[in-house]
Amino acid sequence: MIAYKKHLELIGYQPSTIYSLLYVAKEYLDYTAQKPCLMTDYLIYLSQRKNKNNPTKALSKAQLNMHIYGLKKYFIYLERVENKILTDSFLSYKITQKPSST
Repeated sequence: MIAYKKHLELIGYQPSTIYSLLYVAKEYLDYTAQKPCLMTDYLIYLSQRKNKNNPTKALSKAQLNMHIYGLKKYFIYLERVENKILTDSFLSYKITQKPSST
């Protein structure tokens, strides 16, 4: 994560944006380390996850889109800077409705 943080700083992201992008990437890495899954499964998990600031509510569409944006940025970094080949980084869309768990 240190290299990713430096990369974000070098390309000019604001500290608050860097914090958010690192948070999203770390949450994804922590989740998949405990429970390897496909990206669609992770998106379903996010759509059902409680909002950490207000545990009575789920994440909003805007928050889900922020997570998708953060993961896109992280995957682009992995592919272009770290030269990693990713097989499950299809995140080229926005959530218009929450994914169903069916």
